[in-house]
Amino acid sequence: MTVRFAILWWLALTLFVIIVFAASRGEAADPPPASFPPQQNDDQFQYGGASLDRYNPFSGPLRASGEWRWRFERNPACAGNVEQYVRLALADLGNTYAINFIEASDGHLIYQNCGPSLAARCGATNINCLGRGYPYDVTIDLSSDLATYFEVSSVAVVEHEMLHAMATFDEQYVKDGSFRASSDVTVMNTGPLSRHYQQQADRDRWNRTMGPRTVRISGTGANGGGPYVFWCQLDPIATRVAILYDDGQGPYWSGVHAAPRPDGNNCQGQFVERRAGRLCGIKAETAVSWRTSDTTAWVACG
Repeated sequence: MTVRFAILWWLALTLFVIIVFAASRGEAADPPPASFPPQQNDDQFQYGGASLDRYNPFSGPLRASGEWRWRFERNPACAGNVEQYVRLALADLGNTYAINFIEASDGHLIYQNCGPSLAARCGATNINCLGRGYPYDVTIDLSSDLATYFEVSSVAVVEHEMLHAMATFDEQYVKDGSFRASSDVTVMNTGPLSRHYQQQADRDRWNRTMGPRTVRISGTGANGGGPYVFWCQLDPIATRVAILYDDGQGPYWSGVHAAPRPDGNNCQGQFVERRAGRLCGIKAETAVSWRTSDTTAWVACG
């Protein structure tokens, strides 16, 4: 009995060890989702500690108007056609940021190129670039190779170059001369993690650069003209201020957009309709930030 019991006990222990080992192997086969380090490089190209966006003559008007004029041309010596990917990229950017892309004969050129003509613009390493006097000239040269890629890769490449042009965005690869992809997950990277349409990390970078900060000071008052809200120290990048109302059922636009006209104290006001329990929102905006960036300062105006 003792020997039989010992054998049974040994078999049970062995089986238990096997089960635990198998379970641990199963856990090891399903690791938690990977986490990526924060963005390493600047949002926009820098020189001497200042953004080169101030030298881009087209990003400011885009923030103010929400319009971008463009045209597509193709080197007739190049095989394939990448125009479909250009249109898909512009549709995604337009829907995400409320940009009105206007196709026009005098618009910014997006040029499909190849061979020696492309190398003369972009060099031997880069196959897509803004090599004609950027940031003053935002002409984009795209390689005909995009015609052979999967759709999502080609669209992401076009969006990458468009964000250079529109917002002076910096590259997000490892800056050691190797052009290796970094761990950045936006389309400004150059590796597999960047192959997608606009995602939250892309919207976050856009909001940091193309949208204003929340007003620093805000409040309410009244004078002979009636009740008003006021704000001070509006972010210089803001091109308008939207006045929102919330009557207890969620915010909505009042119908008022105020153009920046600060007084000598860098403050400004806007008359509002007072209602019991109402909150008034002061939302600093640009024409291309209102859809994705919430910069509203709320004050009681009931």
